[in-house]
Amino acid sequence: LTKALNQCRAPGAYYLSSSKFRIRKGQGIVNKFMLYGTVQSLFVIVVASIGIISVMLSNVVHRTREFAIRISMGANHKALSTLVLIESVLMGSLGAMIGILLAILVSPVLIKVLAANIPGTSQLVYMINFNGMVLPLIVCGLCSLFAGILPSLRVRRMDILTAIRAE
Repeated sequence: LTKALNQCRAPGAYYLSSSKFRIRKGQGIVNKFMLYGTVQSLFVIVVASIGIISVMLSNVVHRTREFAIRISMGANHKALSTLVLIESVLMGSLGAMIGILLAILVSPVLIKVLAANIPGTSQLVYMINFNGMVLPLIVCGLCSLFAGILPSLRVRRMDILTAIRAE
């Protein structure tokens, strides 16, 4: 039947199978939604990274005396830089864990709201995916590691005598 219809139709004309059209339309909507979600997620990660840089720089400034005392007692700059990097990774990873927990709690409610208000979304299924939990942790951990580099370099370049005299 499809072969006969293809022979009969005019060049440039087409027909729609309603089920194929709905599937393609639904896939297009989902693809756009995923694209917008990805762009928003990247924007949020950039803003969060700037926040981590700000908090860690403030933390380094407030702890200058502590770092100077540690260095004068034998700690090296590398150990203190590593400490600052670990703190920033922990901050970013903790934020990711809180975000994942909130997503797990809010997703079922959001799906019900969407199904009630938008036609055709009743087929959405709530699903917890291992990659959906691990990937944000890895991405946020790496972004916060990169965000901790600037504060870590500030600790590495700290002059002990100036830091102790300033206090």
